[in-house]
Amino acid sequence: VDKQRYWYKCKKEGKRASLTPIQMKEMESIGFVWSVNKQHNWSEMFHQLEEYRIAHGNCLVSANCKKYSKLGRWVAQQRHHYKRCISG
Repeated sequence: VDKQRYWYKCKKEGKRASLTPIQMKEMESIGFVWSVNKQHNWSEMFHQLEEYRIAHGNCLVSANCKKYSKLGRWVAQQRHHYKRCISG
C-alpha cells in the first residue's frame, strides 16, 4: 500500500512511476484513500488502547492475539519509537 501511495504521489508530481492511470482509477473505484492522515490513525489506535486498558487493566497487548493483532503491532511500534527516542 505504501508503494501505491508513493507511485501516486510521483504521478501527481509528473515524475515517472510504476502505477498507471488505469491502476489509480481501479484503486479509487474501491474507495482507496491516497493521502492518509497519520495523526488521525495514531489517535484512533490510542483510543483503542484506552479501551483495551479499561477492559483488561493493562496495556500489555500481544501482537500474537488474533483479536488484538493490529493493536498489538501498533503498541510494539510505539515501544520501538520510544526506545529509539530515548537512546538517541
